Amino acid sequence: HGRIKVKTTLEQQEAKRKEREKKLQLYVSATQAALNKREVGQLDKEALELTAQILALNPDFASLWNLRREVYLALGTERSEEEIRTLYVGELSFLESCLRVNPKSYGTWYHRCWVMQHMPEPDWSRELQLCNRFLEIDERNFHCWDYRRFVTQSSHVPDADELDLTSSLITKNFSNYSSLALPQQTAPQDSP
Repeated sequence: HGRIKVKTTLEQQEAKRKEREKKLQLYVSATQAALNKREVGQLDKEALELTAQILALNPDFASLWNLRREVYLALGTERSEEEIRTLYVGELSFLESCLRVNPKSYGTWYHRCWVMQHMPEPDWSRELQLCNRFLEIDERNFHCWDYRRFVTQSSHVPDADELDLTSSLITKNFSNYSSLALPQQTAPQDSP
């Protein structure tokens, strides 16, 4: 009669349930495929693609970050330094997208430290800018502050400069205890 049929609440709920179920099936199958590749020692770009699909949705999946490190270590033995650098630059971009999903993901920040330690000629100034952007969003993100301490130590930023920054941020917001200059946690080692 010229009227558009509007789904009922029950129909909408059922459609959402089916969509969630479909996403879950894709998530589970990609996870299983990635872990199977690890089990049989296929540490290749396909493993990176599978883990990226999952980590883009759930960046707090520690086993998959470990798998990515294993893949990078394996690729490092087969590729030129320039190819590895290109892969690591892409990994930093991927990590940034994961941080937009969850800016307080331990695994993502830890993996970023690991990548920077293994990257030929890391761009520390870019990393400081990244920290600044994330701290503008949430000045109390202690995960980002920990990473910033790693970056400033690795790039030899003078302690006085960092003290000036943290002092100014504490002056702006005295409850910003995350910006206090605490000792750097142990940086990630070479193990995956």
